[in-house]
Amino acid sequence: MRSKFLAIIVPSLALAGCVGGMDDDYYVAGPVAPPGKYIPEVYVPDIALDEDFFAAAGTNTVFFDTDESVLTPQSRDVLERQALWLITHRDVNFKVEGHADERATSTYNLGLGRRRAEAVKDFFVSKGIRAERITVVTFGEESPVIDKFGDIQVNRRAVTVLD
Repeated sequence: MRSKFLAIIVPSLALAGCVGGMDDDYYVAGPVAPPGKYIPEVYVPDIALDEDFFAAAGTNTVFFDTDESVLTPQSRDVLERQALWLITHRDVNFKVEGHADERATSTYNLGLGRRRAEAVKDFFVSKGIRAERITVVTFGEESPVIDKFGDIQVNRRAVTVLD
């Protein structure tokens, strides 16, 4: 009789002890915050470094085809990595610089550089980055990269520069 009594009472006391004395905040099933509790969406460090950006994105530059401002699949891949970093560093403002090679007039190349920078900005905005964070600058052909092989296609680019 005593063993039947213990077999019923001991598990009942153990279960009763699990319920008593706990805050309501602990009655949450799964990885969900209790009502009214703040959980930050992303970690935002105090200082964002260019090195962190390069490590995450791989590069700050995307390239374009001749006389084009349409993003290539390769450019989209790079911008996707850049966007992920920029989304998690919401306090960082940045510039997108548009560039062109010297094949056309200076006026035309300034416009082409702007269209390239705007294409990159539009991509970032489509990923949820606020347009107010982005400054668009065009250099046209005025800021060329000098390639040791004389290849001017390296100047058909847009560069993301952290402020």
